[in-house]
Amino acid sequence: MIAYLTGKPLVHSNELIILTANVCYGVTVTNHVLSITSTQEEISLYIYTHVKEDALVLFSFSSLNDKKLFKILERF
Repeated sequence: MIAYLTGKPLVHSNELIILTANVCYGVTVTNHVLSITSTQEEISLYIYTHVKEDALVLFSFSSLNDKKLFKILERF
């Protein structure tokens, strides 16, 4: 499971890709996180790896508290 990523942000329209150790990870972010990462050389994000039968999605959060709140709300 991917839990934390640090790397160079690559922003393409409304998608964020994090380049780390020559591997690119596409992550789902809020508009706020997307706007602040576009001006940074390197970012660090907490990751929630959501695995389903037909999908694998990486949700990213700028703080651990945001990630914890997401996990609580996901149960409903």
